[in-house]
Amino acid sequence: MSSLRRNPERRCFEDAYPPQQVYVTAAHILPIMIAVLTLLGFWPHHHHHYAHAASCGNCSRVFQELYDATRGAEWTSAWNVNDITSNPCGLTGIVCSGESVYSISLAGRGLVGTVPASLGQFVFLNAIDFSMNSLRGTLPHELSRLSVVDLVNFSFNALSGSFS
Repeated sequence: MSSLRRNPERRCFEDAYPPQQVYVTAAHILPIMIAVLTLLGFWPHHHHHYAHAASCGNCSRVFQELYDATRGAEWTSAWNVNDITSNPCGLTGIVCSGESVYSISLAGRGLVGTVPASLGQFVFLNAIDFSMNSLRGTLPHELSRLSVVDLVNFSFNALSGSFS
């Protein structure tokens, strides 16, 4: 039986805890990096305040216009009309950050009609996805106010115009 010898210089038990080599590969780091980058992607990047910005305090009017302009009652998963005024940030497909609308994702929900210009009031909007619906007409010029948007997807609709 060996006795433990304490090395005062290294402050460890040499016999009990022999040094080991640890190998860290990309396979170990990659999932962690993906998780961190994903979380950072959902963190609000801009915290400027604009007088014309629609906050969740007054966004119910904008959501009502969106609902009406796109035949909301006929969506495949329609919003509860009462929630538009009482809990707009709790609506399916809506994500808020603080008092601002951060993301609108209504892809493939059966929206029919036009994109309301009032959506341009959500100046803190980071993502908007209205893909795979039946929207028509032109994209409103007011959407150019969305200066912090990272994701814009209006694909698979009958829209014309550009987003700039």
